[in-house]
Order: sequence, then C-alpha cells, then structure tokens
Amino acid sequence: MRKLQRKRLKNQEDAVRRAEGFLARAREYHTAGRYGEEADCLVRAHALRPGDHRLALHLGSLLCQLGRTAEALVLLRKYQEALAGDPAFLFLLGSVLAETGEKTEAIACLRRAVHHQPDHVEAHANLAFLLNDRRDLAGALVHGRRACELAPTDAKLAFSLASIHHDAGDVASASGLYRKALSLNPDMPLVRSVLVMLGNYDSRCSRSERALQARRWWRLHGEGQPRPFRFGHLDADSERPLRIGFVSPDFRRHSVSCFLLPLLEHLDPRRFLVHAYANQQIEDEITARIRNCCHKFTAIWGLPPEKAAGCIHADQIDILVDLAGHSRHNSLLVFAMRPAPIQVSWLGYPATTGLATMDYRITDALVDPPGLGEEELYSEKLIRLSGPFLCYTPPAGAPEPDITGKTERLHPVFGSFNNPDKLNQETAAAWAAILATLPDARLLLKNRRLDNSLAREHCLALLRQAGVAAERVRIDGGEADTAAHLRRYADIDVALDTFPYNGTTTTCEALWMGTPVVALAGDCHAARVSAAILERIGMADLAAAGVDRYVAAAAGLASDRGRLLELCRGMRGRLAASPLCDGRRFAGEMASTFIGLWRSYRDAR
Repeated sequence: MRKLQRKRLKNQEDAVRRAEGFLARAREYHTAGRYGEEADCLVRAHALRPGDHRLALHLGSLLCQLGRTAEALVLLRKYQEALAGDPAFLFLLGSVLAETGEKTEAIACLRRAVHHQPDHVEAHANLAFLLNDRRDLAGALVHGRRACELAPTDAKLAFSLASIHHDAGDVASASGLYRKALSLNPDMPLVRSVLVMLGNYDSRCSRSERALQARRWWRLHGEGQPRPFRFGHLDADSERPLRIGFVSPDFRRHSVSCFLLPLLEHLDPRRFLVHAYANQQIEDEITARIRNCCHKFTAIWGLPPEKAAGCIHADQIDILVDLAGHSRHNSLLVFAMRPAPIQVSWLGYPATTGLATMDYRITDALVDPPGLGEEELYSEKLIRLSGPFLCYTPPAGAPEPDITGKTERLHPVFGSFNNPDKLNQETAAAWAAILATLPDARLLLKNRRLDNSLAREHCLALLRQAGVAAERVRIDGGEADTAAHLRRYADIDVALDTFPYNGTTTTCEALWMGTPVVALAGDCHAARVSAAILERIGMADLAAAGVDRYVAAAAGLASDRGRLLELCRGMRGRLAASPLCDGRRFAGEMASTFIGLWRSYRDAR
C-alpha cells in the first residue's frame, strides 16, 4: 500500500513539474508573440492540471482570440457546472457561443454574467450586440446604455449604441451618439461616413454643408493615407481588354445589385475583364450571378485597407469603380490610397465622396442638371450619360401586377415602402396634407426595418406630430420572400416618394408592379432620382416642383379612378419599354465611357 502511495505521489510530482515546464514555455512563447505555440503548451499543461479553473479560463480566452472557437467551446463546456456563478467564465462562454453561432445560449450566458456582476461592461456590450442582431432593440438599448454608463469614454461603445438607436429609427439620438463617438476618438472614418450619409436625409442640411462634410472626411481620414502604388502596366498593348474593378459591400440581394447586373451581364468580355472586390460577409443567389459575370471575384471583408488596396493594384486594374460612397461598410480608405490610375464613383451613393483621389462621378443630365450648381460641390468631375445613369433589373419571378384592389377598394390607400430613415418631419407634413385632402384615405408604410416595435413607434410619432391619426396608418415589416414583398404593392393605389432623399429601387419596384409614384423634384441628385425615372417613362407630371403641387398631384391621382386604373394597367409596359430597362443600350454607353476615360488618361501621360 505504501509503495502504491509513493508511486502516486511521485506521478503527481512529475505531473506538477511537467505542467510547470509547459507553463514556463507558454510564458516564453507569449513574450515572443508566438501565441499559437503558447496555446499548445497551455493545452498540455491543462491536461495535467484539469482542476485548475484559472488555467482553463486563460486557455479558453486564448483559443477564442486565435479563432480556435470549437476547441474553446469543448474546453469550457467541461466547467459549466463548476463555474455556473462565475461572471468571468459566463462572459467567456457566452462570447464563444456567439462566435460559434449558438446565439440563444450565448444571450442566456451573458444575462447570467451581468446578473452576477452588474458592472461587467463587456458582457453588457456583447448582450446589446446580440439582442440588436435578434431585432430585440428595446433590450439592446438597455444593455447598450448600461455599457456606455459604465465606460463613458469608450468611443466604440458610443458608436454601438448609436447604431442601435439608428436601427430603431431614432436618427436624432443616433446622430448625437455618432458625434459623441467622434469626440472621444476622432480617428473613426466609418463613423464620420455615417454622419456624412445621414446629411443626405436631412432637409435642413444644405448641399454645400453636405459637400463640406465629405471634404472634411477626406482631410481627416483620406489625405494622409499612403499612396505607394505605381502603374507600370499602363504601357502594355493599347488594344488589350480593359480591367474594370468594382468595389462594394452589396454584391448580394441589395438595391445596388438591381442596377449593377444589367451592366455586368452585357459588357463584352472580349473588351473588358471585370473584377469584383466584395467587402461583405453574406453571399446569396445574386452573388452567384455577379460571380458568373466576373473574370475574378475577390473577398476583401476584414482586410485592412492597405491590403485590400494591394490586392487591387496587383490585379493591375485600369478603372476602379466605387459602388458605396459613404454608406455602411464602404471602402473609401482603399480609394484614398489610389490603387488604380482612374477611380470612379457610381450608383451606390447620391453625392460627392469628397475624395481628391476620386476622379469622376457617373451621372446624367436629369439627376444632375447642368447649371444647378452641383459641379462646384463635387470633388469628382461629373460625367453625364446621354441616357439614364442606371438601368433596372426587375426581380426574377416577379408576379404580374394585380390591380383588383385598386378597382374594388372603397377608400384610397397611399403607401411608401422606403427605408424609414427617409421619413422626416417635412415628408410627414406633406403626407398629412394629402390625407387631410381625402378624409377617407389611408396610409400604408412597409419596410423590413419596421419589423421592430420601436421603429414603428418612431414613424407613428412623426405622423402624429404632423396631425395624422394613428387609425389611418398601417405599418408592416418585411416579407418572407421577394415575390410576397412585390405582391404588397397591390395593397396601395398611389406610392408616395420621400424627400429630400428619394427612393430608387422602391420607385422602380412600384412602377413594375403597376403602382404609380408621386415624387417631389428637389435641387440635388438624391432629391431628383424619382423625378428622373418618371420623366424617362413619360410621366413627368407626377414629379412635382413643390410641396403644394406634390400634395395636389397625389390627391388628384387617387381621386381620379379612371386615370389611376389606366396608368396602373400600362405601368409595367411603360417601364419595360423605356431606357431604364434596356441593359444592352446602357452597357454600350458605359463601355464607351470607360474606353473614353482610359484613352484620355493614356493620351495625357
């Protein structure tokens, strides 16, 4: 018996020495920055000391940092019962569960963590993120606010809380928090981009002010970026195919792709080699269509701007096209480094980027009329196409327009399916005036972002302030699929466009589904898109030159059932026959534009 005890004691001492050896080597690897080897040593030490909870937590955290989340989860699962009341353990387990996609359990773990430690900043922050992802915006706001209270100087937490308010439709609160984040950390280019973008929704923000904000972004974030790239490939054969690169976070089911596909699917591959640089995580069937049009498709999500720019330069791109501007997940820092000799802004953003390295902006004379004073506000040189600056791809499998409701409804129904960010006091007041003109009319608002009760209440509050009774308004969220969404246009008689930021995809969708759109023509690109679309299909009379005319046009059309039904029956045909749906013509003009830009650049060298 004593011999067996001595043997056990010796084994235990050996295990302790070996574990200490692995821990010592782990510390050396850590000092050298060799974290993968550090983790391997800790795994071996933990096998010798399985009861060491502190070691297990440290190892789990390191594995998570290294992206070895599956290993981390297996490890932490072993301690769920023993450490059920330890907030540090619960936070780590919740974080790993979130990384592995088990978000319901992750939320439960993080809730227990803040129950045991109410001042756990990271747990509150992660809860806010996960609840926002689940569209529980009320819960996300509670934990986001608490995280900011506990760490009032943390710019990232202020930004996260701003994003939750933004998703809830409270743009005013969001804007204040975005500004607070920048005051805490001015070196946050994507946060400043959000504020530049929001200026396009605000009728109180003048065109010149929006341009100044964009140029300020350039001065603070873009001007100092390194520009190390040279373009030796430009001396190659002048008859070779041009390499055109497109950069976007929206190569998926998104408005941008509705207007990009007609170009990609009609560009001659003998003359153009298309490269796509996708700053996105999500892929779908539209991504597959875009891939099929490309010579090369490169994912740049998560890459530092300098690495993404290096990829583009290595592909020897001749003309690089930005499809995002200051919208979310943009790549303006990449364009600031000028990885291509010619850089162009098109489609995804309605104003100047402010970048001195963005050479051109593709537009047309209806959305950016000469003499409107826009040229002096743009950092880019405007290129006006002879036709529309975009071309629409109707959704595959779109149902036929259904005008039964328009013939049988007793009360007219107006509607808007636009992004709720575009609803402001001025638009709400105009809609209130329309409803006041027709006391039996109703209003339907629908958008996937209105799935949440906070966002719906924000819209209702704006309308109530304008004098619209809640019982005259219906607010719906998203639909299960595109066809179901499109069928909802049968529920409205007249679509009301927003201003000063018009719809684009929503305008085309409404027309395709046989629903006329009434728009207000403003003084800048964002405020003139719907008017331009209506003019292209011969319905310029529905684009009003002022708010009073906007109200009169909407009320008048809804009251004239004969004219309304005539327009509805012919609407899809009008759009289909217009240049807005002529992909071949559009791609031909864009091809000529690209070739002209290239020749001008080459000849000037």
